[in-house]
Amino acid sequence: MAVILCYWQREVTDPIILKGWLALILGINLARVVIGFYYRQVPTVDLQEIQKRLKTFRIGVVAASVIWGATSLLMFPTNNIEQQMLLLYMLTGFSAGSFYSYSIDFISAIAYTLFALIPLLIRFLATGESFPMLMGASGFVFMAFTVLSLRNVNQSQHETIGLRVDAVEKEKEITASEARYRMLLNHSPVGIAHFDGDLNITYCNQSLADILQSPQDEIINRNILMIKDDAILPTLNKALAGEVATFDGQYRATISEAEGWMELTAAPAYDRAGEVVGGIAIVHDVTAQKQAADEIKQLAFYDPLTKLPNRRLLLDRLDHALTISVRSGKRGALLFIDLDHFKVLNDTLGHDMGDLLLKLVAERLQDCVRDSDTVARIGGDEFVVLLEGLSKEPLEAASQAEIRANKILTALNKPYQLGKHQHHSTPSVGIAVFRDHGNSQVELLKHADIAMYQAKKAGRNLMKMFDYEM
Repeated sequence: MAVILCYWQREVTDPIILKGWLALILGINLARVVIGFYYRQVPTVDLQEIQKRLKTFRIGVVAASVIWGATSLLMFPTNNIEQQMLLLYMLTGFSAGSFYSYSIDFISAIAYTLFALIPLLIRFLATGESFPMLMGASGFVFMAFTVLSLRNVNQSQHETIGLRVDAVEKEKEITASEARYRMLLNHSPVGIAHFDGDLNITYCNQSLADILQSPQDEIINRNILMIKDDAILPTLNKALAGEVATFDGQYRATISEAEGWMELTAAPAYDRAGEVVGGIAIVHDVTAQKQAADEIKQLAFYDPLTKLPNRRLLLDRLDHALTISVRSGKRGALLFIDLDHFKVLNDTLGHDMGDLLLKLVAERLQDCVRDSDTVARIGGDEFVVLLEGLSKEPLEAASQAEIRANKILTALNKPYQLGKHQHHSTPSVGIAVFRDHGNSQVELLKHADIAMYQAKKAGRNLMKMFDYEM
């Protein structure tokens, strides 16, 4: 526009003035372009730097508007209406353009409009001619309308930008919140899954994928109805019915061969209308805890060498057997078994061979009894067999116990292969038949022990029935 104006004014304005004016216009606009490019390349959020840049921007706006306003002093053709109209057209057009370009900064927009138009409008009014004065007056009306409208446009743009900034900030917050949410889910030590109303898995975290030993993308979109182990389905269906339900038990993974124990809590997921649209499952893999508990139980109630019940578990089962005996009237029996000359084996072949013999004896004892009976090792080379459900009649119950004891004697008299050595071992067996005679577990165990010592005293490899004369 500056080049067009200079070309149009070439015949009525001194060329030196035109060249100087054009050079100023080009220089200021080039400087503003360079500064604007720099600001875009080096953005800042520092408030003081922003205020400094805004001040520089306003100086550039004012400088450009002053130079354009100077055309009214340097290029105003007093006797050429066409030239005057062209100048008015250009300057009012620039002012209108600044109205929108600078309206976000009220000071810049006002400064550009005033500095560019007021000198021209004054020149029009100063001509003293009716038409130019009319154009000058119209220009002032235009300028006044522009200034009055500018405030509303400025406020509207500020509100629009404010809303946009808020929206961007909200989006950043949502994105950050979602990132935190996903980070928490993926780093959670428990497995988490979301499923829809058709039991399709719509999300699972990495912990659940680790529990099931399967990639996340192979779990997501899989229908739970098609899983290998459907024991958890009643719990999930309760969640879809609006309940919070739990499951505690074994699981078998569908995709992998993973197996273990889980504690699962399923809760319903609702939409905005309060309708159940799916559910959330929280899964704890308690396999390690279960194994640890089993190991603790094994150590507390079982002999570590033979894996048989120890004295503690035997007394517990004996107490239970006494209670059942009272209710049913049926008798039971304790068989106290001690290996003859076991110390000699340890001293000659070593304790490892002694331990091997104890394991073999434990296996043979278990083969001699029913599933309902108990074989226990209570220490050293001493074993106890608890027989339940014998006859109500004393003599018949004693006969049944003797038959089982004879079976044990026969089994334990067979040779043992201890590594390269074949070993022969014999047992001494004491029998104590019981019912509701009021004896405690310890007393009954003592009776069977006394009977066993009577068998040893009588020559070993025998069985003896306890009676109170002993």
